[in-house]
Amino acid sequence: MDNSTPATQSSTSPESLATRANSLRELSEEYKRWQKRAEDIQRFLTRRDELDDIARRIGEAAAAYQALSGDPNVRTHMAPAVGIAIRLRSRTKDLLQQMVATPETILKAKSLEPFKGDELGGIDGALRSSWRWFLGAGERMGIEAVLTRFPALRLTATRLARLRESLQHYGEKLPSGPAAVEEGRRLKKQLADELKSLEGAGLDSAVLAFLRRSLEGVPLAELLADDKVLTWLRENKLTGYFQVRST
Repeated sequence: MDNSTPATQSSTSPESLATRANSLRELSEEYKRWQKRAEDIQRFLTRRDELDDIARRIGEAAAAYQALSGDPNVRTHMAPAVGIAIRLRSRTKDLLQQMVATPETILKAKSLEPFKGDELGGIDGALRSSWRWFLGAGERMGIEAVLTRFPALRLTATRLARLRESLQHYGEKLPSGPAAVEEGRRLKKQLADELKSLEGAGLDSAVLAFLRRSLEGVPLAELLADDKVLTWLRENKLTGYFQVRST
């Protein structure tokens, strides 16, 4: 019993407790350092995912630009996208220089802001605008909205509506290469051919203009003075679909 007393006293001495406290503090500091490293690693991983997404979007934009630039008219229409790309290229160069000097630069909260905000979205929007312009897919409703009012013209109206819808749907995604642009040309030509076929059925520009205006009303005197439109309406038995209203 007497031999165990000094050992028990020694294990609870102030010096022993202080040593333990220091060890715990050191362990705590080491844990904080490892926690900081883990947080930095997670932030790097987050940045990696963000950079992957940015790289994907830039790659899609570059592929679309390359595919569309074969047409001189579209290349001119894409000038706004090129302007934004030049600004982003300059900012990319600046960021890379900063990262070479201090790799942790990439962890700053706003380091990728130019690439995730309006600039990158601006390129995407400008390219989509040029793509839809190339396809002629900006107009949601064409002459088919008028033609569908007349039973004799509803089949034609349905074909036009389907072709226009296909073209608009195709224009929602940027072209990934020349093949996608060629498919766009094919769809565009299908719609143009269908519209051209209307002329073969007598629906020339004058008749189409009258049909469009008929939704809001055309002065009777103006209609009676146009023999071509009157003849077409009679031949297609469509005069009964129009009424004379007093003003």
